[in-house]
Amino acid sequence: MPTIILVLIVGSFAVLLFDTIGSIASRQFRFRYASLAIVSWILWLGTGFFAAWYGQLYLSLLAGGIVAFVEATLGWYISCLIGPGRPKNKLSRIAIGKIVLIVTMKGAALGFIGGLSAETILGK
Repeated sequence: MPTIILVLIVGSFAVLLFDTIGSIASRQFRFRYASLAIVSWILWLGTGFFAAWYGQLYLSLLAGGIVAFVEATLGWYISCLIGPGRPKNKLSRIAIGKIVLIVTMKGAALGFIGGLSAETILGK
């Protein structure tokens, strides 16, 4: 299995596990689920870092975006099922699409920043 695929699998699994545990903790300890966003950003950065470390810089952009997309779709679905990710008001499909697009773009940008960090360390 190519290493970049493994990076994507690990990154996707990590964000889904985080969304599950974070949602449960948010309900149990009654804190704002949104306050955990920084952890998502770190996971996107890390995915981009390792994508560039094991591959090329452009892969960091792609990897960060893919993992963020997984979080914005499956991760959001998990948090909605558990409770804290459920929107207060009903959202239209267009609004949901816009949110997913924005999250994916943020993930791609942070993944690229992570990739730049890897490139700096490696001196490529």
